[in-house]
Amino acid sequence: MSEITTTTTTALPVVRNASSLRLKLITLQPGETLQVKPEELPPSYKGIRSLISNIRKHYEVHFGVLQLPDGKGWQVKRVSTAEEAESFTPKRKKTRGGKQTEIVRLFNFTDAELLELLFKKIAIGKRDVAELSLRGVSLADLNALEADTFAFGAVPPDEHMMGHQQSAGELKTAARGVLVDRLGNLRTMAENTFGTAAVEYEVFGFEGMSGEEDEKLLRMGKRARRQGTINQAAMAPWGCTPAFLDQLLIDIQTFDNEIDNFQEAEAERKKATVLRVKTGNSLYLRLDQVCNTGKDVFRTTSYAKWNDYLIYK
Repeated sequence: MSEITTTTTTALPVVRNASSLRLKLITLQPGETLQVKPEELPPSYKGIRSLISNIRKHYEVHFGVLQLPDGKGWQVKRVSTAEEAESFTPKRKKTRGGKQTEIVRLFNFTDAELLELLFKKIAIGKRDVAELSLRGVSLADLNALEADTFAFGAVPPDEHMMGHQQSAGELKTAARGVLVDRLGNLRTMAENTFGTAAVEYEVFGFEGMSGEEDEKLLRMGKRARRQGTINQAAMAPWGCTPAFLDQLLIDIQTFDNEIDNFQEAEAERKKATVLRVKTGNSLYLRLDQVCNTGKDVFRTTSYAKWNDYLIYK
């Protein structure tokens, strides 16, 4: 069974006058994608969205658009509804200066689903390598894609990195609790010694201790211990011994270290996420090239094999 692409009679004049790129977009089937480079755009259009907007004036078609990872082109996907087009075109976070800071996926399924899809399509490609090799997809290309897919599968998933970050967060929270308790002891000692209305008490800076952010609490702890050291003799009857102040210093240093550990775990997770998305995008684009080639090879000769190369069904 061969695939037949048809256009309506009213649309034919537009097709006849269309550029090569415009015609390719018009004849995309739902689920099919096309990579577009800026130099391929007709001179009358400033961007891919303006071209798609013009196409939409003549055809009931919908497209999702994503920028390629290198920023030098777009991935255009034919979808069935305007809602799908919106979901396939995610908004990227911006800094105050307007620069994009968060990389987005070029595919709308999980990493595990991408891995499964890659292995499945690579196997199909190897089955048809005799035909594909005539169109630029060799066995070496498929083997390289397969090796990179195995490597991608060995990358720790986000759940692993999130678990490490959560463990670091729990240790930080525990260290914070110990420090708050110790500072509470010191506050009672200062209150019993000077009273809460005395300036000697106020210089400790205990106000808002429990609700402060981590960095502010750390500075508060250092300040309070410094004042405790200065007033240690006066506060000694209430338990402010050198040993107590030494332990308070250890608690401050422990909390400081756990803050650093948590921030490092958080940063490592963010870096791993960016790397995973970039790698996944690269594999997806290579897979898309293989599948587009396969669909083109079997478009008019075998509907079953053409269907094997569909990514989105």
